[in-house]
Amino acid sequence: KHPCKLKVSEYKLFNFAIPKKRKMKLLFPVLILFQGISLFGQLDYNNFSTEQSVETFSVFETFPEIKDSDLIFYGFLHGAEIPQQIDCLILKELIDEGVGYYAPEVSYSQAFFMNKYLATGNKAFLKYVLKTYRAPQDASHQWIEKFQIIHDYLRVEKKELQIIGTDREESPELIITFLSHILGERKTGHPTIDSLHLYKDLEPDLTLISLGPLYKKAVKIRMEGGDPDALIYSNDSQNQFSKRFITDYSNNKNIIHKYFGDDSLKVIEVFDSYKNGKREETIVRNFEKYILPLTDQGYKVYSNFGYAHVLQSELNNKNYLTAELKHRYPNLKIFTLLSHLSESEVLSHRKLCKSGKIKRQGKKLKTAKVCGAINSKEDDGDSENEKVKGIKELTAITGKGKLRTILISELPQELNSNLYFIDYEINENSAGLKFKDNLMTQNYYQGLIFIKGSGPNIPYEITDANTR
Repeated sequence: KHPCKLKVSEYKLFNFAIPKKRKMKLLFPVLILFQGISLFGQLDYNNFSTEQSVETFSVFETFPEIKDSDLIFYGFLHGAEIPQQIDCLILKELIDEGVGYYAPEVSYSQAFFMNKYLATGNKAFLKYVLKTYRAPQDASHQWIEKFQIIHDYLRVEKKELQIIGTDREESPELIITFLSHILGERKTGHPTIDSLHLYKDLEPDLTLISLGPLYKKAVKIRMEGGDPDALIYSNDSQNQFSKRFITDYSNNKNIIHKYFGDDSLKVIEVFDSYKNGKREETIVRNFEKYILPLTDQGYKVYSNFGYAHVLQSELNNKNYLTAELKHRYPNLKIFTLLSHLSESEVLSHRKLCKSGKIKRQGKKLKTAKVCGAINSKEDDGDSENEKVKGIKELTAITGKGKLRTILISELPQELNSNLYFIDYEINENSAGLKFKDNLMTQNYYQGLIFIKGSGPNIPYEITDANTR
């Protein structure tokens, strides 16, 4: 049974001992001090961490400080199965506590289709998102299952959830599909806008091709600044139409807005985020536009983004999303959860197999389809995570497939001040990440969900979900 299919009351019940453990720490500080030190003068990691199963994890019982927060972030690890399950559990429990806003790492148009899925249950809308997903390691059966569970939960419990997209728009084709849906059945008399009716579905991607002669020619054209897609897609394809439409829009914005009427604001929102400035600037700007007005009204918002985006202090001499929000709005109450992986596998790439041929410009072009998964024990944080200070010790005391959780504010001073669970062991930081020496771990995040032994995601394109 998927962990997230349990009732919220079921997995809360299993965690009743966690608050008691913290209460004991307050009642017997001297006893815990002695218990926390072994005969060899080393810290006992069992005393400030708690092993849990995924099935019984409760975010409120484990990290009660979340209840006082305006924004709750989960630092996501791409490609792994258990982080998807944890995200589902957190989201479901927050919904149960009245949180009705979710801001994952998606764009405005992607959020539009995710909300349509929650309203209709039509999985085709989820596929639109996954075909254009920024982190292809998470475009998976696990991602789909997560939202199926949330959809069913909302329906049964008669609750509502609004998904808010703040990321940059990257796919012209998805923008065209989005515009087609908001235009609906209207006829405008404008030939370009009325042509949107032809592109209500997202067309298949034809760029998964072999190293044939046309592909080599396409690479040469790209290097020369040309459009290689014009070799692959026909002139009336969604790919080519989307490029023409975006050019028309840039030259005739006001005219196009007029034809969309009351929906013109949605058109503006999408194009304002389409490759407009640097990605992080776009995300921060959209958080200020869509998310902070909600927190100002007293609503909580839950969000998951990749590792760097959720850290509350400077990384590599740069403020990412959460650090920039904290810098601009020091009174904003933010709680960041972070995950580290150990002894796990992640989805790294898709295995491609020859599927057929298409004819373009007199040449036959080999096409491909996803026919398997290429998994890794090193990509996207696993082997790197195992070099973070303190991770070896957590690995040694944690069962396979289990979680170990830590409230960072309860770490011993010597660990917190030496950036344990965030910075790397000496000479082990091959990625060259730079953290500020004068800060503590809790300046970066407040809660750790350590995962040992996660399996990988399975690409959503694979028909047999049991295929690894």
